[in-house]
Amino acid sequence: MTNTTHRLLRLCSLFALGALLGGCDDGRVDMTLSADAPAQNLQNLFVVIDGVTLRRDDGSEERIRLDQQQRVDLMRYNGSDYTLISNESLDEGTYDGIRVDFRDVQNCDSGNCAVTSVNGRIPLTIEGADTFSALDFRVSDNGRSYVLQLRMDLRFSLENNSNSTSRLRLRPTLRAARDSRAASVSGTVRNSIVDNCNRNNNSGIAVYAFDGRDVTPDDFDGADPDPVASAPVTGSSGNWRYTLGTLPPGDYTLALTCFGDREDPFRDDSSGNSSLSFRDGARNVSLGSGDSETENFN
Repeated sequence: MTNTTHRLLRLCSLFALGALLGGCDDGRVDMTLSADAPAQNLQNLFVVIDGVTLRRDDGSEERIRLDQQQRVDLMRYNGSDYTLISNESLDEGTYDGIRVDFRDVQNCDSGNCAVTSVNGRIPLTIEGADTFSALDFRVSDNGRSYVLQLRMDLRFSLENNSNSTSRLRLRPTLRAARDSRAASVSGTVRNSIVDNCNRNNNSGIAVYAFDGRDVTPDDFDGADPDPVASAPVTGSSGNWRYTLGTLPPGDYTLALTCFGDREDPFRDDSSGNSSLSFRDGARNVSLGSGDSETENFN
């Protein structure tokens, strides 16, 4: 056997080994992060992110660390997606929980900070960051690529305290779904409903989604039934609309409130002079995998 033949065989073996090793990844994943903004005088919401942790159905965890910490203004991604994780390997298995890993650095120059039109820059404290949000996600051992959508509902996450100048609290409330399975529901709201709300600038008019059918709606206060998503009603006379996105498939109750600007996840808003009440006429909607349904409040 000649030296040339030996070299060819060695090259072929190296190529084969490279192909074999390249196929060892069970899956690859991209993750995007977006935010639903609250009905507050919020201009910026900066958070520092270290990575993402996924929980398997056996209780074990897999953490994906970012190469470099990212400081993200969540208000920039109200209606658009921030690429948080790109083409990361992920082991085969079933995952039932996910969380974003934040650094609790209260520093308005380089750390977590809220900027409001009322009180300017306010240091931001992150609480409950070790809590997982529900996820229904299966990774196969075939090297397939996946995209996960993460959405933080700031109405259910950020303390609503317009008088605070020393700090605000953030308790991240996420919902997550594979992009191919994520469902949405949108629709119109009749003019007379908006008019009857009789609110300045209509800033509190919102549609809430609750997990399950025929749920009696309530505010977000840590006690069942907590809403799983909210969306502001926006537009103008004759064209009032809402959209709830990144919803896992399932049954939901939709309810409309005129007082979404009173929502504060750190207190019970369902009683007192500033109670958060809902209008009669809640709707049930069933969402299949990847569905985009319409449900109008007319």
